[in-house]
Amino acid sequence: MLFHYCSTVESLVREPYSPSASLFSFSSLVSKATSDFLGLQHETAMGKFLKSGKAVIVLSGRYAGRKAVIIKNHDDGTGDRQYGHALVAGISRYPLRITKRMGKKRASKRSKIKPFVKVFNYNHLMPTRYNVDMSFDKQVVNKDVFRDPALKKKAVRYVKANFEDRYKTGKNKWFFQKLRF
Repeated sequence: MLFHYCSTVESLVREPYSPSASLFSFSSLVSKATSDFLGLQHETAMGKFLKSGKAVIVLSGRYAGRKAVIIKNHDDGTGDRQYGHALVAGISRYPLRITKRMGKKRASKRSKIKPFVKVFNYNHLMPTRYNVDMSFDKQVVNKDVFRDPALKKKAVRYVKANFEDRYKTGKNKWFFQKLRF
């Protein structure tokens, strides 16, 4: 015999099958009725995908449209910023195109990268599906560098060296090309 769930009654109702009624097995009916009666709801938690190494695009501000990589993420916020935010290192000025005809000096000048290190609200970052496997020293690049200009300069220099090494080895070429929009 087939059963169906009647939402107007708190218990199971035995009624003959009708095509308009939605069909369930008896066990699913019991679990549905029990969870409805107890007020239980099954919430699925969203997976955290903004992790260190994730390539993002900055959406607003001075660096809008620039590519960046997350160094440290804070999903639940911290004491001074009660919202989801991330410390990112990105490219402010991309390297220029190089051809075979160019000399070494000209090619090295055009290979320079101007980076930035900044803390962004998650609302101002657009995650991409890509990850950049760069490892940054957490002692050099962290949120404390913004308190002292000398430390920030040192962190930016460190990021610049990392980016230029990665660019010269030819890895992640897409990351070092200007986003056309």
